[in-house]
Amino acid sequence: MQEPDTEPRALPGSLLLAALSEHDRQDFVQGGLRRDYAAGQGIFLRGDPADALLVIESGRVEISVCSRSGRKSVIGYLSDGELLGEIALLDGGLRSADAVPVARPA
Repeated sequence: MQEPDTEPRALPGSLLLAALSEHDRQDFVQGGLRRDYAAGQGIFLRGDPADALLVIESGRVEISVCSRSGRKSVIGYLSDGELLGEIALLDGGLRSADAVPVARPA
């Protein structure tokens, strides 16, 4: 389900977006859509077209790549307030890694 976003809950946690004025942050948020993803549901995969910049409002996202032999290498984890997908969006390329929500560690 998609719905217009109206509250910048996670934005102050992002260094890039924190540099924006309150007015510009509000414009950014109002131009976006809020989406929920279940653990294990891919947000995007390596090679997908870059068509959006995402802000993680809450949760944990694993960033990984798979070798040709199928071995997965985890690059890192992102969480609340962090940006996701900005590199490919800025350079006009394809997504360079997989982004998949994961459960938070206990």
